[in-house]
Amino acid sequence: MRIPQVAFATIDRRLSRRNDFPTFARVIPPVDDFGNAVVLYLQRDIWQRDYIGIVYDPDSEQFEFPLARPGDRYDYESISGQVAEGIDQSIYDSLGDIVENGYHTIILVIKREAFLDDVARIADELGLIGDDFVWILSGTALPPAQLPTLRYQVDSPIDRLLRGAAVFTNCDRFVYNGGTEPFLQAWRSQNETMVNRLNSLQPSQQVQATQPGPRQGNGGGNFYTAEPSYFQTETPTEYSSFIYDAVMVTSIGACNAQASSAIDPSAFVGHSVAILGASFQGASGPVSFKKDAMNKTTNARDPSGVLFGMHNARPGAVDEDGLQR
Repeated sequence: MRIPQVAFATIDRRLSRRNDFPTFARVIPPVDDFGNAVVLYLQRDIWQRDYIGIVYDPDSEQFEFPLARPGDRYDYESISGQVAEGIDQSIYDSLGDIVENGYHTIILVIKREAFLDDVARIADELGLIGDDFVWILSGTALPPAQLPTLRYQVDSPIDRLLRGAAVFTNCDRFVYNGGTEPFLQAWRSQNETMVNRLNSLQPSQQVQATQPGPRQGNGGGNFYTAEPSYFQTETPTEYSSFIYDAVMVTSIGACNAQASSAIDPSAFVGHSVAILGASFQGASGPVSFKKDAMNKTTNARDPSGVLFGMHNARPGAVDEDGLQR
């Protein structure tokens, strides 16, 4: 149907194939750019990792390529191994190679936080947890939004692995720079009138009251009913600024397609072309689409406009059950 699709979070490399996905665009850099950002960070003077072990699950295999190929640009050596959830031997094999080669910097790229327990248990058996080892986790392994809810037994393998572990992620400016972010300040300035308007646009609560689903807010049923102070008290979730920019680039592309005599505004493909030509200051940073080696516009966002970074997982309070936050 050639309907434009604009993604805000998926970084899967396969979606970069323009011939297969001619109307696709994303306002987040793909996995190659994410991997390059990790490598550049690790090669800064204050880190300068010379030997890097890479451990990944089948869903994260495409991370391995940009991380494991130092080439002429980066001066480090790497080994990599795939692990499978529920198969301890795969973890022993991958981490065993790291032990055998004496590597002390380990990048762990997995999709599910629950998998961390098995990795930590076996890493502890192999002596890979301690002050001499640096663990670097992908944001998918330990999403910031999950951190407030996680609890681990004090001094358990997973607790000791995570102490000081670095988590590399795309940084949502709404989350990491909320105090000064102008888009978020404008969002918070919305008042009760806007809340009432949005609540009134929800489908009837009574229609859905018998259906399964979450019951939130003060209205019951399936649909969220916001409190009057919603915009002042709620914190946007991870990737909110990227969602905002996905909406903006779609709208700007539509306007540009309509204004251009060279683009048929009635054709969806024309809208897609105009989206890829858009350039603006977005909530997640400057938004534009990068060029390939042939100077053709790709469907991937230019990574120079995105904020990448690391944060540490650090121990917090111990609750009454003896679990570490």
